[in-house]
Amino acid sequence: MVVIGDRIGYNQVGKEHMQAEELFNQNIEEFFCRYCEEKLTMAQDLLSPWAYYRGWDVYNDHLVKAIEPLTSEQLALTISPNLRSVGSLARHIVHIRASWLYNLMGEGGPEVKAIADWGYEGDVPPADELVRGLTVTFRAWKECLERWTPEDLEYVFRGDRWGRPYELSRQWVIWHVIEHDLHHGGELSFSLGAHGLAAPDI
Repeated sequence: MVVIGDRIGYNQVGKEHMQAEELFNQNIEEFFCRYCEEKLTMAQDLLSPWAYYRGWDVYNDHLVKAIEPLTSEQLALTISPNLRSVGSLARHIVHIRASWLYNLMGEGGPEVKAIADWGYEGDVPPADELVRGLTVTFRAWKECLERWTPEDLEYVFRGDRWGRPYELSRQWVIWHVIEHDLHHGGELSFSLGAHGLAAPDI
């Protein structure tokens, strides 16, 4: 009876030990899952919008390399009298970046303001000034994208333009400027290629 009793007691202890171990493992698993979820949430909150727009810097570098070697005569080339010249396209890209960033959102500082003051149309600066404009405006946008949070992208700018009210989210403005870059950068590339000049390596 003693042996049987000891065996029964041993089995009971073993069973309780297994239950305790299972409960411990379950608690550890739940804790680890919660920890991972919290870390992921924190990472998502801390991740700047720039993480999603990487590649714009590469595109900007392509534009810079295409414009940098051009002479004033080459900047004046166009594929049709009613279309912008190569230089006008580059100027337009630079000015629109500055205008949206500074005039609408109040970002960018004196250098960006000076470019925003170029006006919608006007004389085409020399290649080195266009390159500087591409560099300054992109750097200003990148700094903002690194600083803004996902919540900042939801901010809505409200006002009136040409007598009509507008409501534009920061997210909309960012994408609009990028798609504007892509659209007119494509025109610039086509114009350069049509005249046998090196186009952006895209």
